[in-house]
Amino acid sequence: KLLNTLAFEFRNNDNQKALKYGLEARDLAQKIVYIHGLMIAETNLGWISYRRDETPNAISYAVKALKEAKILGDQDAQMNNLNTIGCIYNDQQK
Repeated sequence: KLLNTLAFEFRNNDNQKALKYGLEARDLAQKIVYIHGLMIAETNLGWISYRRDETPNAISYAVKALKEAKILGDQDAQMNNLNTIGCIYNDQQK
């Protein structure tokens, strides 16, 4: 949880640190098979990748996290990931 919190806190002002913590959170969640933690990490990584202009990664993470959020019934996470996907597509229209 701490790694995801750090990734979230740094996501808009130091995306290098945010990426580091987000990847660590994802890897740990995968290792211990913690789906909720994985979904949060991928949600964070989707937004971080979006902010870093890494569109393919951003879409990949956001879509994975959206699927996991649906399985977990987490409507807030679904909304966050749909927002990330919407921001990506909106930026591509400019």
